[in-house]
Amino acid sequence: MTCMWGLSDWQSWPEWELGGLPWRHRQDAAAQSAQATPAQAATPTLILNADHDRRCPIGMGTMYYRL
Repeated sequence: MTCMWGLSDWQSWPEWELGGLPWRHRQDAAAQSAQATPAQAATPTLILNADHDRRCPIGMGTMYYRL
């Protein structure tokens, strides 16, 4: 969630969802993060990104892949 706040074009969503900045609500942000549970994925996961994707930039997909 902190990554989304920093890289995405939609900073207001994590603030709205968490009730404030992600680093001030660390436990809630971690619980909602896809990065918290990649090992629990039971099916193959396709990660799609585009060079000019402002909502989910390449860096976010790369981070998820490396988990």
